[in-house]
Amino acid sequence: MKKCELLVPAGGPEQFIAAVENGADAIYIGGKEFSARANAENFSDAEAEKAIDYGHLRGVKTYVAMNTLFRDDELGAALEQARKYCAMGADALIIQDLGLGNMIRQGMPELPLHLSTQAGVCDRRGAEAAAKLGYERVVLARELTFDEIKDAVNSGIEIEVFVHGAMCICYSGQCQLSRFIGGRSGNRGACAQPCRLPYKGGCGSTYPLSPKDMCLIEEVGMLAEAGVASLKIEGRMKSAEYVAIVTSIYRKYLDMWCREGRVCVSHEDKENLRQAFNRGGFTKGYFYGDPGEKLMTGNFSKNEGVYVGTIAADSRGPLVDVHTDMDIIKGDYIEIRSKTMQSGLVTYCSSRGEGIIRLGDIRKEVKKGDKVFRLTSAKQMEKARSTFEHITFDEGRYIRKTPVEMKLQAIAGRPLMLTVKCGTFEVTAESHVLAEKSKSGKYLRENVLLQLSKTGGTAFEAALITVEEPEPVHAPLSVINSMRRDALTQLENAIKKSFKRQPVSFAGMQEKHKVTNNVSCNKRLELYFYSGDDFLNFFREGHMEQWETAAGKERKLCVVLPVEDISRCREETGCSTYMIPYMPDVHSTKSKSLREQLFDRAEHEALTCGGEIYAGNIGMIEELAQRSIKVLGDFALNICNAETGEAYRKLGMYDGIDSLELAEPYMGNYPLMISEHCFEPGTIIDRKGAEYRVRCDQGGHKTVITAKSAVPDKKHIEKLCEENYNVIRIYL
Repeated sequence: MKKCELLVPAGGPEQFIAAVENGADAIYIGGKEFSARANAENFSDAEAEKAIDYGHLRGVKTYVAMNTLFRDDELGAALEQARKYCAMGADALIIQDLGLGNMIRQGMPELPLHLSTQAGVCDRRGAEAAAKLGYERVVLARELTFDEIKDAVNSGIEIEVFVHGAMCICYSGQCQLSRFIGGRSGNRGACAQPCRLPYKGGCGSTYPLSPKDMCLIEEVGMLAEAGVASLKIEGRMKSAEYVAIVTSIYRKYLDMWCREGRVCVSHEDKENLRQAFNRGGFTKGYFYGDPGEKLMTGNFSKNEGVYVGTIAADSRGPLVDVHTDMDIIKGDYIEIRSKTMQSGLVTYCSSRGEGIIRLGDIRKEVKKGDKVFRLTSAKQMEKARSTFEHITFDEGRYIRKTPVEMKLQAIAGRPLMLTVKCGTFEVTAESHVLAEKSKSGKYLRENVLLQLSKTGGTAFEAALITVEEPEPVHAPLSVINSMRRDALTQLENAIKKSFKRQPVSFAGMQEKHKVTNNVSCNKRLELYFYSGDDFLNFFREGHMEQWETAAGKERKLCVVLPVEDISRCREETGCSTYMIPYMPDVHSTKSKSLREQLFDRAEHEALTCGGEIYAGNIGMIEELAQRSIKVLGDFALNICNAETGEAYRKLGMYDGIDSLELAEPYMGNYPLMISEHCFEPGTIIDRKGAEYRVRCDQGGHKTVITAKSAVPDKKHIEKLCEENYNVIRIYL
């Protein structure tokens, strides 16, 4: 069975070194541009190349995330940056934008591509579609169950699965809330995390959109046995200490499974993961099915830390007494949960006996019984730092080294020859002096083993040393040392060079500049409804005539409805307006039989309505196209440039509508979040008083969250309809 990879995040060089030194098989990083974690430290081009080399010398792969969406005029710069990573020797690029992936596959076929979780691959068919587009690996959506993950593995393409770290409540790639509120797009690397903010009206909880962090440490063996290629830890915004802690623990248990065929996680390691970072504990996400409210943090959205005790007596500070059986020391960072929520560094610590310790420095009033949590453990941080401190890409006392074999040939009257082998690499260093017969009769091998093993600040360690010496010879130890240094330098250069690629030319690859409203059929005004009931109410209230007037004579009015509702709406209204069904976006069908029923229904409704259907997931396109349906790519495909449209056409898409990244205010209440979690229907209100509508079980999803604003002004729509747009869509 192929080894399962442990893939670790690195937001900067220090985190990268921490990941390598603590056992990562591969590391994913981002550059200063085009990364979905733009607020991380990230890597300059020079740092990225050093990181890639540092990893390769230790058998560690480096994947570079270029997982944002691109407009047409940005593709040229993105392609040039991809060319640089290709030349550096990056082991793969992680891509969300299929347009960029399409161009890279044409111009750099030797560079592996991984399809980001933000592309919304939810099933085996989505993985197969990615393979047809030239991707070597797919990072599955976090919303999949174990059975769905196993099914995706059967696609034959490499499958990567998140096992630890922060979860988005929205399907990755489908969140518009941050962009809608403040113009900071998650799909463009600038998410402001509005899901972690408080809202009113959210099922009685303060933070209704904030999920717990994922932890699948106990499931690593199941995933490896199922054939998952890579287990991914989230956290490019996290510290180097966090990376060191989490990597070392996952390394331990992945190795345990490989060695013993079992995983038995200790209580201590579970607590170490919690101490490193957790939001109200951990969740296993959807691994075993829908966890319901156990997925959510409820009334807390930041690091909870570890509970250590309670305040023993009222105090105004700076000293407080705490009931605890935990080992709290100076340097720990604690938080006292009360009405005033006090946090502080422990600068003084002493025992008071009977399970009470006195801590300082807390400057505000606390009450007896207030709960105390340790957010950061000084001991844990110090232990983690010891694995990577004082190490750079160029020098340090490295923990992780690559084993090599050394063979010294020492024959009297000839130059000494030192051959060093590492895997398929082999180099030889020759001495500038000749070996001499030993006057004392002692063999050289008795003295050189120690000298050859002194690999010092290199990436190598001598796993095996042999000396070919037919008769006793003598040579200065300084010569042996010089040969060792020469050979290891040659080996280092050979390994680094082997991953480099010649820069490619993109002459003739012209950018395409037209994407907006790119459905190429007749001009139309689309009214998009989240349910059949919404449309029926709209129809009964007599709004259709006004919208037909707004569309004008040159533009056809169309109603876009969920595929399961369209037949009922047609029968109840007798409406002559053209209706177009749409499939559920980023939809994961738990049952194969239900999926078949869905596609049979889609085929019937599409052909009944006029032969077209909107599909919002990469895994739907080919199957629908094979049923003689004109597949229109919906907003969830995130078509932001013409090249992305070309990629989807290879799968059978007829044409597609723009991503909501290009959405305009006139488009109304378009989806801001699409979530697998089942929320209570209703309204939530943010800190500024803005209202959002929570729609449940819409189009096969658990929840769709939209703005709650007025219907777009029809006079404005009439003016738009006079413009030269092919398709104008209004979300109602």
